[in-house]
Amino acid sequence: MDTGSQSYRVTKKKTSKRQKVEYLGLRWRLLEIGPNTIKPKTKYRSSKILVLYTFPARKYLENIDSDMALKFLPELQVDKDGYSPFALQVTNFECGGFILGMAMSHAMCDGYGEGHIMCALTELAGGKKKPTVTPVWERERLVGRSEENNRAPFVPGGDTAASPYLPADDWVTDKINVRVESIRRLKEATLKECDFSNETVTTFEVIGAYLWKSRVKALSLDRDGVTVLGFSVGIRNVANPPLPDGYYGNAYIDMYVPLTVKEVEEHTISDIVKFIKEAKRKARDKDYLKEELANTESIIDLNLTITGRKDGFFCLTDWRNIGIFGSMDFGWGEPVNIVPVVPPETARMVNMFMPASRVEPSMVGELQVMVTLPRASMVKFKKEMNALN
Repeated sequence: MDTGSQSYRVTKKKTSKRQKVEYLGLRWRLLEIGPNTIKPKTKYRSSKILVLYTFPARKYLENIDSDMALKFLPELQVDKDGYSPFALQVTNFECGGFILGMAMSHAMCDGYGEGHIMCALTELAGGKKKPTVTPVWERERLVGRSEENNRAPFVPGGDTAASPYLPADDWVTDKINVRVESIRRLKEATLKECDFSNETVTTFEVIGAYLWKSRVKALSLDRDGVTVLGFSVGIRNVANPPLPDGYYGNAYIDMYVPLTVKEVEEHTISDIVKFIKEAKRKARDKDYLKEELANTESIIDLNLTITGRKDGFFCLTDWRNIGIFGSMDFGWGEPVNIVPVVPPETARMVNMFMPASRVEPSMVGELQVMVTLPRASMVKFKKEMNALN
């Protein structure tokens, strides 16, 4: 591997100084203020995440695991003054391919914001003096006031349904491809079960419902216990007034759908889709949003975390349309794959929706789902997913 070749030198020279000038927040230092929260040297704070963007020229990188991926990621160096919220590392291969590893604190922006920043980097690398969309730093727009929160701060808590497979020492992560035809058939079956009038039934909703049912079965969760589906809902267009196009900070809230395991098993896909749609509508209600932002600030002030047994806690996150994949040509073509890297304890609860790799042309347009489960449960989970395909 050669980290000093042309792609590294050109990209670094054209982007580093301009990018820091345009994106004010990335010039700050972050400070740890507790085990689950961080903050810049301002009043804003959140959690952190590492994501790996890959440009592999060799197919063996298609199934790169998290341990290997970490070798291509930069470290966010921590000292007495905190740490920088953003770092890049370029690794070049003799074959001509290269990997761009990015580390960014989730305190600064969400996935959409990361896509915003990366698109700007490609423009700067291409010779533009300024990005097409001017970056906007107005984090105060979405900071709730804890003193306006009239209810006790809420975070999901209490024991969820127990699984005989948990706790576990032997975990496995896999990427499961869902074919376009399989998604189409599932949508058609869902619409036959229920009339959604003029509402569109999305891939996220139907596949999310199917994954929840499959995960419940794979983990053999206690049927009388509760299982919780969590997912994020974007609020960029809900804020009043709407956030500008250049806003790159966090702009989402987390929503939760709790059901008993028995209910998840017995409900149809269309039933669960209804629950997901209801939660999404609630998140986009302006009054609810104001309450939730105040609740979030109270949670941060009190440093509250999710408690209790988490066997039945399940989250979905969608990385297909955040402006990253397919819009990162630094002069050597578009990326062929993207690999998110998250802490193991997070990966065990989260299924990530990704665009399928471009390594195989036949996979373009398909959905790829990253799943982490105990090895014994993964066998059962794959059986359910194979039934879909």
